[in-house]
Amino acid sequence: MEELELGRALALHSTSHLPLSWRDKASVDWSWAFVLLSLDGGQRTRFLFRSRWVTAPWWFTLGGWLGIVPADFVMSRDMLNGVKQRAESLATQRSAPPAASADDPV
Repeated sequence: MEELELGRALALHSTSHLPLSWRDKASVDWSWAFVLLSLDGGQRTRFLFRSRWVTAPWWFTLGGWLGIVPADFVMSRDMLNGVKQRAESLATQRSAPPAASADDPV
């Protein structure tokens, strides 16, 4: 973990996302940032996600553009859709009146 601000941001960094046998032939420097921005005085929140990477040599960079970028796009889209669904579900639960149970007096 690179940085953590509770309730606000998480930044991750890795230079070891390669098999050990590749590390003398290629390099990768990868970072991810997850940020929550409060909007409208805390009434809404925007979730930002950013991924950046630098690789070497050229053939590894080309392979990354051909394989990693499309896969990362799909993974990121699905992750953000999952976060959206959970946030909207939680907001709906919080705004709905409590459900009556069989133990409640009539």
